Amino acid sequence: MKVYVTALKSNKQRYEYINSHLRTLNLDYKIVDAIDKKEISKDEIRNYYMLDDLNKIFSSINIGNTANKMSREIAYNEFLKTDEKSALFLEDDVILPKNISEILEKLEQKIRDNEVILLDYRTVNSSYKIGISTVNSEKINNKILAYPLQLDGLVGGAAYILPRKVAENFINLKLYQKLFTMDNWNNYYNNNAFAQLRVLYPVIIKLKPFASSIGYVPTDSWGYKIKNLIEKNKVPLFYNLIILKRKMFHNTVFKQFYLTDKKSPIDKDY
Repeated sequence: MKVYVTALKSNKQRYEYINSHLRTLNLDYKIVDAIDKKEISKDEIRNYYMLDDLNKIFSSINIGNTANKMSREIAYNEFLKTDEKSALFLEDDVILPKNISEILEKLEQKIRDNEVILLDYRTVNSSYKIGISTVNSEKINNKILAYPLQLDGLVGGAAYILPRKVAENFINLKLYQKLFTMDNWNNYYNNNAFAQLRVLYPVIIKLKPFASSIGYVPTDSWGYKIKNLIEKNKVPLFYNLIILKRKMFHNTVFKQFYLTDKKSPIDKDY
């Protein structure tokens, strides 16, 4: 299975990390040059957002999410130029397991024409607890490929597998104009981008504790300036605390899942 990863060359730390990581794993991958949010125009933001959304969120998120949307669209189009059945899409902060090639080979045989398979999935915050159904689940090595009981509160876009039909839907349905974030799978589902979604349980990936490239904190705020100064200079203690906080958050939202024998409403015959 071909792997497509979006990465910004100007962010040397992330770019060099993901290139080295994927090369070490002997994956067949292509790095898609990400769009730099510094080059995003207001017209491009309008093309990727419904106009009323622009008044609800501050500009740094608008710009960062627009760059993310444009970058992923490029990756999907690169995939659709091939005759491959499916592909793995990655962000540049993902940590994959050593046996990922074997896992991908098996998942390639399992994925359906109108579904998404998530390797990275989290809850949006710790208030969500989401069951993973054992009904109609399939064994993949020592994991299971299974349906979540709900998509509400389910996020995660660092590692996911799309078949051709869904990649085409993401582009042709113009969902980018309807969706605020790129990894809200419930919104995609409700907009008919795919019919089914399964996850590989438990989560097999981890994330490097890099700073977000989206821009959730306004760049003109004191909070951003102080945090940026700490990270740029790796100020002792404060830098370690920032990294620890990110790791703790990741560990929490990756573990908000539990097995259940209830059948998922997403588990349908198509």
